[in-house]
Amino acid sequence: MSAKPKTKNSWLQLITDGAKTFSVPGGKVDVFKNFSFGIKAGEATAVMAPNASGKSVFTRVLLGLETLDSGTLEFSLSDRDILGFVTQRYQEQLLLTQSVRTNLLIATKGLRDPGINPQELIEASLDFFKVLGYDIKLNSVVGTLSGGQQQAIVLARAFSAKSAFCIWDEPTSAIDMTRKRSLYKYIEQIRKSSNQTLLFITHDDDEALAIADRVVVFEPGLVVLYDKQILRPVGMDGWTYAGSQQAKLIKDQLRDAMCGKRWS
Repeated sequence: MSAKPKTKNSWLQLITDGAKTFSVPGGKVDVFKNFSFGIKAGEATAVMAPNASGKSVFTRVLLGLETLDSGTLEFSLSDRDILGFVTQRYQEQLLLTQSVRTNLLIATKGLRDPGINPQELIEASLDFFKVLGYDIKLNSVVGTLSGGQQQAIVLARAFSAKSAFCIWDEPTSAIDMTRKRSLYKYIEQIRKSSNQTLLFITHDDDEALAIADRVVVFEPGLVVLYDKQILRPVGMDGWTYAGSQQAKLIKDQLRDAMCGKRWS
């Protein structure tokens, strides 16, 4: 596995000819086989797929939590990239009996080259909470907060990592719709000021169209059913685009693809 991502003409190959099989009572199940996938460096790629399609295993392989049975994982994540990971099981990324401050400052611990100033991290996180309309106190015990507030802490910590490559698995699952518009605009601003590459898994077509430069839909076995570059009108923010007439056709296609229809 390489020390850093392989790129060629800004293309970032993630997996080549990958296969993963799990043993189950009575035999084996192929999660995916002959699977190759890459993304464009500096872009946001949304992955959509029905449940039990293999996308969670795919994410775990990218994070180094699972190994391929065959094929090649073409890159490895840095400490900073791993810190930038956000999962839908956000409570697993938190110390629920500890304070908000302690949980945020995890981002300054244990990195070989952290480059993260604790005070700047705290200030940026508080500003982020305000963007979402959350009044989160630094001395609050995380386990006493709402699910949306807890997920906001994980997101704030991920943003502070300034990862070159972010992997998010349903990163806004606990955040209510009224706050998501502010979040999407915040993500857009962050990405405009960096060359960050983002791969995120979502079931929300509005979220995909608000954030992504490219949307891919897999069927079980991680077979591509739909792959489309998203071209927003100049000057139109992602949230506005997601609700626009221009996006309606793409939403219809995404919903058909999620039901198994193949698009060329």
